[in-house]
Amino acid sequence: MASKNLIIFYKGVVLKKLHIEVNKTLEVSLEHLDLWIKKNNDTNKSTKDMENIELINICRWCFQFGDELGIHLNFPDNEFP
Repeated sequence: MASKNLIIFYKGVVLKKLHIEVNKTLEVSLEHLDLWIKKNNDTNKSTKDMENIELINICRWCFQFGDELGIHLNFPDNEFP
């Protein structure tokens, strides 16, 4: 099971910042963006059902996607969990 802090980071920071940026050009709900991200990472699991490494990999994918959008995301204090 993914750690509570990692889930909070993904949903409360990464997903929200991507949502804000994506919605500048395309209206999409937070839930649909989350599903799209998971689909692009070949999973349909809830974050509660993911292992840490699965959620870390999704965060890394989101960091790359954010770079393409012009926002630069990273783990807190640039620390790799």
